[in-house]
Amino acid sequence: MYSIASMTTSADSVRSLADRRGTIRNRDVVDALGVSPATAHRLLHALVVSGILEREGKGRAAHY
Repeated sequence: MYSIASMTTSADSVRSLADRRGTIRNRDVVDALGVSPATAHRLLHALVVSGILEREGKGRAAHY
């Protein structure tokens, strides 16, 4: 289980990655952070809920 501090650090990393690339996918987060696809999904979902990222598309076609 991840601590709140590590989730915040990871979320900051995802946000930075999105800022650099413009568009990211779940696989980009998995590759960049070395986390599981489920963890990448949770991080991306948390950023969408907080209004930092917007999700476009569904399923495998989703990008942020």
